[in-house]
Amino acid sequence: DTLYTIYLNDWINSYATKKTPLAKRFTSEFSTKFRFAKNEQRGFTVITSLKDHQNSELNFTRLERQMDIIKVELLDPLAPDQSYKITINYIVQVPSNSFTRYGVTNNRDFKLKYWYITPAIYNGKWHYYSNKNLDDMFIPKSTLNFEIEYPRNYLLNSELDILNLTQNRVNQVMTLYGENRSDTKLFLTRLPFFKHVETDYFTVVSNIEDEGLQGIDKALITDKIAKFLNDNLGVYPHDKLMLTDVEYRKDQIYGLNQLPDFIRPFPGNFQYEIKLLKTALHNYLENVLHINPREDYWLLDGLQVYFMMKYVEENYKDIKLIGTLANIWGIKSFHIADLKFNDQYDFLYMNMARSNLDQPLTMQKDSLLKFNKNIASKYKAGIGLKYLDDYINEDVLENTIKQFISENKQKLTSPKKFESLLRSKTKKDLDWFFTSYLTTNNKIDYKFKEAKVVNDTIIFTIKNKRKNNVPITLYTFNKDSVTSKLWLNNINDEATFMLPKKDTERLVLNYEEIIPEINQRNNTKNLNPSLFNKPIQFRIFKDVEDPYYSQIFLMPLVEYRNIYDGIRLGGKFYNKTVLKKPLTYRISPQYATKSKSLTGSAVFEYQQYIDNSERLHKIYYGMIASYSSYAENLFVTKFTPTISFHLRDKSNLRSNLREFLNFRYIDIFRDEDVLNV
Repeated sequence: DTLYTIYLNDWINSYATKKTPLAKRFTSEFSTKFRFAKNEQRGFTVITSLKDHQNSELNFTRLERQMDIIKVELLDPLAPDQSYKITINYIVQVPSNSFTRYGVTNNRDFKLKYWYITPAIYNGKWHYYSNKNLDDMFIPKSTLNFEIEYPRNYLLNSELDILNLTQNRVNQVMTLYGENRSDTKLFLTRLPFFKHVETDYFTVVSNIEDEGLQGIDKALITDKIAKFLNDNLGVYPHDKLMLTDVEYRKDQIYGLNQLPDFIRPFPGNFQYEIKLLKTALHNYLENVLHINPREDYWLLDGLQVYFMMKYVEENYKDIKLIGTLANIWGIKSFHIADLKFNDQYDFLYMNMARSNLDQPLTMQKDSLLKFNKNIASKYKAGIGLKYLDDYINEDVLENTIKQFISENKQKLTSPKKFESLLRSKTKKDLDWFFTSYLTTNNKIDYKFKEAKVVNDTIIFTIKNKRKNNVPITLYTFNKDSVTSKLWLNNINDEATFMLPKKDTERLVLNYEEIIPEINQRNNTKNLNPSLFNKPIQFRIFKDVEDPYYSQIFLMPLVEYRNIYDGIRLGGKFYNKTVLKKPLTYRISPQYATKSKSLTGSAVFEYQQYIDNSERLHKIYYGMIASYSSYAENLFVTKFTPTISFHLRDKSNLRSNLREFLNFRYIDIFRDEDVLNV
């Protein structure tokens, strides 16, 4: 193509005013720091000259609604396979680090990322995006050569190679160089926060908090992670991998490891190891695979989470989600104590899926809800690859990942190329993953409709409740032992299957919970006659959901509501778990010590999430009933059914606009007071 204009990224200028896309992003997330900041805390760029190879000044403008994007008019058209040299002189005012953690600190340390002007990418169309605090600038691989002068009492750290360092009495000048780099971080600090660890594969430069570990322990952990990266992702193309505390804090491991030190349930070496691993995987993949980070982020995020799960399975298979708290008397009887560390990924994704707030993985990154961007979408991508790996089997996925990285290392690539390569490695149908799973937020939910034994054959019917046609696993059990595992495909609505009976006593769908089903409580079918399909389990206080039991939770109640009932003793029986479920109930029978009567209340709620409507988000159905005294030996019965319609723009979940339409009927029946007619 022939170009007459080019576009440049100038993300420091995204801090210039209160009307930039970055400023609006802060406002939409209810952050007021930027809006009320002093002018000197904001950053900006002043371009003093912009010239071409003939030293002629070029006309340039900033886009009207994107002040951090520069449009440059070329004097001579840029023909195919030709180059064009542009020289820019500009002054950068570095913003405060209080907005995005990058910038200048109160101690006058500099933490810089996206701190210089770069060209945008053109591959048939221009790809330029404004800074929205997503750390996702899309820029071409470049050869970088910096000569940086800074005071002698500062230390400079970056991923680039140091070619030269000279010093005088006041300043020092460092020359940095790097080939095939997309972005480079630069940290200029007064104190030696960064430690260099030489591994057998590359040098790790890191200032991530080390949890008080000894130097030898940190070195062993770092080398262990470097080996894992090399074995699973291939040879790293640079000499240094820089891992910063800023990057980790912007993409943390969410969970109990964020508790204060004195109650943290994980050993220090594990916490440091998992923090270092997550940051290393992100930076390794970002530096090796050149993929559009705003439009095609799902692949990088999915690979990061997938290999985090693999690392934990290989090295910490028995570690629990709540760590050592799982061994404490009282806590260890709860189902949450049974969950493994890797169960958190499905758990946190389901937090959004069950609220109907999950979003397609192909949706542009700046359109995602904050929780989805930071957690749920990443985890959905990772468990999706785990699901795909289990479906294909035979190490096909991991070998394909290695080949894809090897063939596309430091080249402009996309998930489409990964899809094509994977399809060439297996004869199994993968449309369900690359269409439904990635491009929609359709939920997965299968259940047994019926099952019976006829002679020596099991005949069972499975219903696809969400019409989301993806493969599902079927496990057969003899007592508590798995006797077989099968994959079932093409269940659009209902499908009937037959199996030999043999010693099978129970059928279970998705037993290993690899498939992210929105409801696993309907996945079990007993073939032997019994009163209940699943055993009833009573628990004191709320717990996480155990799909293989019908759970009933009990909370003791001691209340004082009025002088006529006095103290009321009883309990609350309910089924509400940590994650949302459509139908919940709460039944609270109580004995009133003064009126010597049985009182109490009952609440039933059902939330119906609407998938195929642009505005109707959910319908809430509720019913509240209660019985209590209102005078001496007189009682009142209340009955209140409710229906509510919740509306929002489902094409833009980031919008804060909500609308509600509520209908409620109140019925109050009181005993007649014959003494006061």
